[in-house]
Amino acid sequence: MKKVVLADDNYIVSEGIKLNIDWNELNAEIVLIAKSGQEVLNYIIDNHVDLIITDIEMPNLNGISLSREAIKINPYIKIILISAYDKFEYAKQAVSIGVCDYIEKPIDYDFLYKKIKSSFEIIDREQRNLSIVKESRQLMITKFFQELLYFSTDKTLGYFDKYISYLELDISYSHFNIIKMEIESSSMLEENNGVLTFQTEILNISDVFLSKCKIFDNVYYIQDLNNLIFIIAQNSKTPAHFQYVIHNVISSFIDNYKSPILNINVGIGTIVDSISKLHVSYENACHALKYRFFYPNQSIFDAVEATGKEFSLLSTSDSDDDELIGLLCKKDNSSIEEWLKNFFDDLSTKYKNKNIMFIRIYSLLGKILRFLYEINIDTKDLEERVISVYSRFDTFHTYEQFLLWMRELCNLVCDWYVIN
Repeated sequence: MKKVVLADDNYIVSEGIKLNIDWNELNAEIVLIAKSGQEVLNYIIDNHVDLIITDIEMPNLNGISLSREAIKINPYIKIILISAYDKFEYAKQAVSIGVCDYIEKPIDYDFLYKKIKSSFEIIDREQRNLSIVKESRQLMITKFFQELLYFSTDKTLGYFDKYISYLELDISYSHFNIIKMEIESSSMLEENNGVLTFQTEILNISDVFLSKCKIFDNVYYIQDLNNLIFIIAQNSKTPAHFQYVIHNVISSFIDNYKSPILNINVGIGTIVDSISKLHVSYENACHALKYRFFYPNQSIFDAVEATGKEFSLLSTSDSDDDELIGLLCKKDNSSIEEWLKNFFDDLSTKYKNKNIMFIRIYSLLGKILRFLYEINIDTKDLEERVISVYSRFDTFHTYEQFLLWMRELCNLVCDWYVIN
């Protein structure tokens, strides 16, 4: 039910409005009949009011001044001014300060009824839209942090500065850290278990982890596709201790949370001293997660430990590759398996980068295909198998999976070589 205040120093005018408008039909009630603007202001400070119908001329605080102050108290309050004929232009100017409408004396109650009804329709529409905006608050928070993580610049932060207050984001902390949780084979799991079951499990993970993060000063959480990203904020004089506590929290979570369908890997970014540097922590967390490929038995990866190594793609031995080709010609499966194991162990030591490792493997495959071509063997089927790896590159989560794939391919080469 809408709440209405009538204000006029002439009590008869207010009584006329009260008696000649069907308030029940409008689903409204008059909560105050005031004789001065100040009386109205005193009331709306402590009480919700949807509509004020006030005369433009009142002692001490006229309708215009009342409207200006009332809108400061409640920006969404609606006001209908009643003005004499010679003050009508004055009343029209009040629209510029947010007055909803105005009518001229003597009052036409049917006309006033329509104005009130129109005001209530505006209120309903605004409340509906406000509700939508409030419900989308989490989406705006997600967008805010995504901009900082992916496209962070001082310009970006300045652009979103006006939203920080509305979103109630507290960014006044001395240190920040990004934790990224990656769901292994998420697309396949979502397809196999159904979207509802998969996404429910994602929410369960976030709830459990957030409960363990209560020891930190503040935590923000966003979901990016099927990855979970946690922004940890802390006032800490010792960043090293902050990092130590983060490790303990994540280790406790991994040890105690056993998902029936999900395998979780966690990347810990570097600690940064400003929210504008969150993208650095995020990039490092992503980089740390790439080490999952080389350490399949681990699930926690810290960017501090994920240091790259200098290497040269040209520092490979042709004689080693020729050795494998010789073993393929002999169809020596046990020696081939041993060679591949040594080859991949060496790669995992030299190249802590999945993409670079694959380039080295692809170079080796190229030599095998070239050898088969030189001895006049049709390599079309083998080429298609090699090329197909590109379309499912992301399905290789550990270098051991590459080893198994290479072993199968070499076995096929041996079998196929016999046939030809």
